[in-house]
Amino acid sequence: MTLWRLAVTLWRLAVTLWRLAVTLWRLAAVTLWRLAAVTLWWLAAVVPFRISPGPKGHHTQ
Repeated sequence: MTLWRLAVTLWRLAVTLWRLAVTLWRLAAVTLWRLAAVTLWWLAAVVPFRISPGPKGHHTQ
């Protein structure tokens, strides 16, 4: 019976670690998607104004 308890304990540990890994993977995926979205927004909204010439024709940097 002790061997069975050990097997059950190890199985529960494995399931817990698997759930933790899946949770961390999902969190990383969401973070990467948000980073990509912010990067695309920045490229679309900020960069054109920084590259565009100023009033005297000089680049504003």
